[in-house]
Amino acid sequence: MRSIPAIVVCALLCLVVDAAAEPVKVWKGGEGRGVRAEHLTMPLTEEAFYSDRYTAEAWFDDGSRVWVSILVKNFGLSKGTMTVKSRWIDADGKTHYTKSQVARGKYTVTAAPFSVSAAGHKLSGTPRRFKASGKAQGRAFQITFKSGLPPFRPGTGRTVFGATGEKYYDQTRVQPKAQVEGWVTKGGKTKVKGYGYVTHTVTNMAPYNMMKRYIQIRSIDGDTVVYLDQFQTPGKYGNKKVGYLYVARGGKVIGVTRSPRIKYGKMWRDSKHGNKYKVPFEITTTLKRKNRVIEVRIVASKITGREDVIADLGGLKGAMVKQYAQPVNYALDAEVHVSVQEGDAEPVVSTEKAKYEVSHLNK
Repeated sequence: MRSIPAIVVCALLCLVVDAAAEPVKVWKGGEGRGVRAEHLTMPLTEEAFYSDRYTAEAWFDDGSRVWVSILVKNFGLSKGTMTVKSRWIDADGKTHYTKSQVARGKYTVTAAPFSVSAAGHKLSGTPRRFKASGKAQGRAFQITFKSGLPPFRPGTGRTVFGATGEKYYDQTRVQPKAQVEGWVTKGGKTKVKGYGYVTHTVTNMAPYNMMKRYIQIRSIDGDTVVYLDQFQTPGKYGNKKVGYLYVARGGKVIGVTRSPRIKYGKMWRDSKHGNKYKVPFEITTTLKRKNRVIEVRIVASKITGREDVIADLGGLKGAMVKQYAQPVNYALDAEVHVSVQEGDAEPVVSTEKAKYEVSHLNK
């Protein structure tokens, strides 16, 4: 939940506002294209709002799990600083966490072959075979993500803002759901095996200029895999909704659309916030492809986390951020129900747990 607010805070403190009021080209180029080595690279541009993030997470058969985040950005107090975070959680729930900030020149990024090395952590490999290693408070680990589901980009993976095509948001699901294996040290090397995902996002826009609301749903624990993303642009970009739906079952992709028609229901209103942000407790969408109909329904039971960035900052920093955005993030417990019907056959229905997050930046 903290990736978006961290970017928002740093960007807003720069007190720079984009002026363009132009069209948006959403994930142009079809429903999905292949992922190539170039989509892994961190270009490390000098653009004012350039930011580049990798997130990798895995769950293991013994009940332990790991999360790694590497972010480099050109806004905030230190241009080009890379933030490296990792968290290893033992089966009993004990957490081993580390965070480091590394100045440009103190980390290494290569394009061919791809690798990022900083603060004792390293990401490397190819879209089909991706490696992550690091050390979190005494838990050293090295794991490999092997493609269970093919690497994926919605359309070309890039949404372009403005007529010049200079501003963009780019997303790659390097591993939508991968087979993961490797080792961790805990009194000696212990082998681990499980599943996980890897995501890479790149943009050269401040979040508050790109979106005013972002909904993200991920379900990869079971045989049915679902990703549903949608954000709404601010008024200067026409309040356009940008997103995609991705559904896989049995190790195969069965439905993708870069323009899902989403219905929101059972709205909850945040009475504690002046903007009275709304959070849907039910989301439904239908995808029809030839002889196949896929219905997806996400049902949330309760809000489990609420983060009011302005309130947490307080004082002068909070007042500065409030001039441009009033970000609040919500985490919800949810289930995703997926019905797949082939022709006249009876629908095959599955229900899985889902990670569901809603981020409001502005009203």
